[in-house]
Amino acid sequence: MLLVLECSDLQPLDFSVENLAISVVQKNPSGNLILAGSDHLFMEVLGRQFRVSSTSFFQVNTLQATAMVKHTMVYPPLNDAMMVVDVY
Repeated sequence: MLLVLECSDLQPLDFSVENLAISVVQKNPSGNLILAGSDHLFMEVLGRQFRVSSTSFFQVNTLQATAMVKHTMVYPPLNDAMMVVDVY
């Protein structure tokens, strides 16, 4: 699990995590500060690993994410030399 806390304060939050498998990132105007764990996690969809950073969006509804990946793999036809980029 990845928890992202946004604030306008530049000082790190007084935050601790004990005995939980969680990563915590504080986003503030000066950038990202890792308070616990890592600044990313890995999600698996259809046997493929996706590295999801604290500043990115990933469809956490795994049924919908699976449908999106299936659609992307069919339309348009892709090969191993191509890269798909999701931008907005």
